[in-house]
Amino acid sequence: MKKGLMIVGGIFLVIGVLMLFSSFTSLTGFVILENFSFLWQRVLSILIIVVGLIIMSAEEINAAIRSKGTLEERVGYGKNVEIHTIFVRHGEKDKEGQLTYAGIEQAKAYGRSLGERTAIKGYSSRMQRAIDTTENAINAAPHNKRLKTRIRRELGMPGMSKDFLNEYIKHVKEGGENGAADWYFGLGNKRFDKETASAKEVAEGFAYMLRKNIRMSGKLYTGSKVDLVNGTHQLLPESLLKEVMIRDVNGKKVRGFDSVEEIGGVLKYTEPVDFAIKRDGGGETYVQLHFRGQEYDVDMGRLNQLASAYSRRVKGRKQ
Repeated sequence: MKKGLMIVGGIFLVIGVLMLFSSFTSLTGFVILENFSFLWQRVLSILIIVVGLIIMSAEEINAAIRSKGTLEERVGYGKNVEIHTIFVRHGEKDKEGQLTYAGIEQAKAYGRSLGERTAIKGYSSRMQRAIDTTENAINAAPHNKRLKTRIRRELGMPGMSKDFLNEYIKHVKEGGENGAADWYFGLGNKRFDKETASAKEVAEGFAYMLRKNIRMSGKLYTGSKVDLVNGTHQLLPESLLKEVMIRDVNGKKVRGFDSVEEIGGVLKYTEPVDFAIKRDGGGETYVQLHFRGQEYDVDMGRLNQLASAYSRRVKGRKQ
């Protein structure tokens, strides 16, 4: 029974992969696929794969939790669960893009600042500075259970052309990092060029990760409290904030911001953006944003729109 979720998740994953392969090769091993169009064959296959991955991710965390706490605390799933999805910018870097000694110490200090919870797991972009930041933070954290860090492409630097980088650097020189960020966010849904991802596309990937963790909260043991530390880069978490954070401005609820200065500027080294996902004793789910010492509501409708847009955009690609 201890490995039940992992087995079930693995079965879903294998079936989904086989179905996806069958849809591309026109095999008739899955009779159910013959009743769907090619597009819906792929959508159904990807959906089954995603369900399998969510179940397996939940089981990985549950496996780390099993040895901790009383039996009463571990009975059931999805009640009084707390998951902190934390997007944290990497530490100080040198000219080669690697963490400096100060950057390593910043990461460790951030890890020590985390409250002790049941387990901690890291995700990171492929950039070594983000990996090193994540792992140094986790190793310094007070948690008893530490899980292996994994790479997530959504956390990495998006596609950028040389022309875009040159233009961005020009804006940094003219208006600093905040001015350059406002220029980028000001492009809105539009791409600078075909090679460069828009800020909205970046937000979609982050929303997809967050929604996945929201769904996973219902599959963790009752009473679980987990930190998921996501090592990433400047401008990327801010892209999600611009789309989903709800601020109180002169008594009115405002979504996002017009200028990053309204929220204190772009992220500093090892500065976190913490989305706290909580499920109460009745299984109701709440998401609250903790950022720079303040709490904000989250526009869940907008978050789901972004996550769904990302799913449609990347369907058929490896998750």
